[in-house]
Amino acid sequence: MIRTPAQLLAIAGLGFVLATGHTLFRSIVMDKAPVVVVRQVRTAETPPIGRDDAPADQPQTPQGETPPDRDPPSSETTDAAPDSMQASSPLDEPVKEGSITLREAFALFQDGAFFLDARYQSEFERGHIEGAIWMPASRVVTSEGQEELNFIPPGGIVVIYCTGGDCDASENTAIRIEQLQYDFDIRILGKGYEDWANAGLPVEGTEVTP
Repeated sequence: MIRTPAQLLAIAGLGFVLATGHTLFRSIVMDKAPVVVVRQVRTAETPPIGRDDAPADQPQTPQGETPPDRDPPSSETTDAAPDSMQASSPLDEPVKEGSITLREAFALFQDGAFFLDARYQSEFERGHIEGAIWMPASRVVTSEGQEELNFIPPGGIVVIYCTGGDCDASENTAIRIEQLQYDFDIRILGKGYEDWANAGLPVEGTEVTP
């Protein structure tokens, strides 16, 4: 049978349609659809998946809430009290120039210094610094007074005291001892016996309560 050109073109077109349909059918029915894997490329602007941007050592604030303000650290336990507010010790109260404080005298007392009491004998008997020797200026020149002073070794430290304040009895005793050329290291206590006793330092006497 002789085909005309038009018929040949129609047959060729039909064959192309059938071939294309067969190929699509196999791709849909027989073959599996290709799996497309999408990888997320992390950049500097992309946050990591499944993690929060907040550092681990900071508490997270729920969305929509304002984080509470943090109070500044308290300075109550770190700042030292002003010097004017700190209690002063009676042992360190100022004394007149050339004399020593109660603290300095007590340190010498603990080191074994000799103490001389220049007050009246009645005052000495009622109460005096523990171990002190009664030695007013008038007694320094007596045989009894010099006998007691001779027990003090040359170069020994001697602390002389009286009632304190304007009392100069201790200085008078020191002058008499120097006139007799005793080689003592003499110190004058700027405070008096009552100050020593009120500070709770060692005392003894007939009116001293044990």
